[in-house]
Amino acid sequence: MKPKEFSRFMRPGNGNRLIVPPHLEAKVALGYPAGGGVTMAFHESVLRLQLYELAKRQPLLWHRLPQQGLYVGLNRNRIAQKFWRETGANWLLQIDTDVEFPPTICETLIDLAGHDKKVIAASVPLGVPYPSCGWEKTGDPGIFRCMRPDEILAGGTKTDAAATAVFMVHRQVIDAIADAMGQSWFLSKLVPRLDAPSSAAAWGEAGPMRDREFVEIQEDLAFCLRAGEVGFDVWVAKVSGLKHYKTLPMSHDYETEDEDVRATQAAAVVVPWASGSGNGNGGGAA
Repeated sequence: MKPKEFSRFMRPGNGNRLIVPPHLEAKVALGYPAGGGVTMAFHESVLRLQLYELAKRQPLLWHRLPQQGLYVGLNRNRIAQKFWRETGANWLLQIDTDVEFPPTICETLIDLAGHDKKVIAASVPLGVPYPSCGWEKTGDPGIFRCMRPDEILAGGTKTDAAATAVFMVHRQVIDAIADAMGQSWFLSKLVPRLDAPSSAAAWGEAGPMRDREFVEIQEDLAFCLRAGEVGFDVWVAKVSGLKHYKTLPMSHDYETEDEDVRATQAAAVVVPWASGSGNGNGGGAA
């Protein structure tokens, strides 16, 4: 960049301090866990992304980190480990292999993140009865409410957790979790089940140990809880051009076009995030 071009990045009132736009210092590693099949829509999206990035004078995409395995949580954790150990990138973007995405996905998420957001998900419908990627805590450990699509803004909505169908996290978060909890980034968590009377009583020392039940928090929500514990907020945003391929492609882009789809996606759902609520890609919210 020429010296005379610096002036457009100076902010009044900051003593002419240089404010570097996020995309000028971003390096993205794309990770994709393949626990089952890879859709053609995802494959084509990756090719379009690479062509788009290669045509840039200053590309954002620097690394690809595919990971094959039966268990999606372990796949995600291995991707995070490779990112942490083997790349110089400062952003890790994970996209599931049943998602179609636009070639501008890297710059879109970086622009949405700005300088302050370090964990951001682009929402897609997860399938009935989960209408979005946003999740909020309830009063009971391990029990989350799935956010309605109309609660998620295009510019981003702060939430407690997000599914990792399209999920970007800064290296600062990966570092902070490793320093505080070891390399447990995307491993699931077990927490006491308190919505069952016998289990709640046992956890309160009023019942026998054998009555203590657990709720398994899957890898994506577990990561978000760990990020919160080390001081980082989680954001979820609507991004156009995303489709989540289940039986039919699902997208927030369709919400104003079809009344039946809107009605299906309108109801918020309260669910225990247990190991049985996963999908063909190996479990988890996405």
